[in-house]
Amino acid sequence: MMSEGWDKENILKRRISRRNAVSTAAKVAGSAVAGLVIGGVAGYVLKPEAPPVEKTVTMTVKPKGKFTDPPAPGAEVVVIHGFDAAYPPFTEVTPTGEAVGFDVDVVKWIANKYGWKVVPKPWDWATIVTALVEGDIDIIASGMTHTAARAEKVWYSIPYYVYYHHLLVLKDETRTMEEILNSGEYIS
Repeated sequence: MMSEGWDKENILKRRISRRNAVSTAAKVAGSAVAGLVIGGVAGYVLKPEAPPVEKTVTMTVKPKGKFTDPPAPGAEVVVIHGFDAAYPPFTEVTPTGEAVGFDVDVVKWIANKYGWKVVPKPWDWATIVTALVEGDIDIIASGMTHTAARAEKVWYSIPYYVYYHHLLVLKDETRTMEEILNSGEYIS
């Protein structure tokens, strides 16, 4: 005979209780999941708007160049000509302070043709490109060789003078160019 707690009736009640408990737990879990889903959707749909955010944009704007726009008719055009003061015969300054040389003459010729006033301004060669970029001078006409590094910063005109460097030697010279250049002798 079974003990009092293990008779058929008690076992059936317990099974039913377990079924009810599992069923109730499933209902609670289902309700919780449904509540989370409904709450999530409602929270997304009904979410408050974020306050507007002010955005600051910083831009570096280069000032317009002096010659970006054509001058007004009849206006005086002043061109500041930057040059190396010690590059004869192309550019130099005389003891009286006058700028002279081939490049100076070319700039004067162009200025006369267009009615411009030229202000010659000797400049240290090491910083002359920076002076042009920063607007301290308007043009460089001083025997400047076209290089890729300079072309990244400045615009070159069509060349008005082109020259090539050559090494001339006597007909009976037997040394190589490298030997001559590294000889320590004066070369002219």
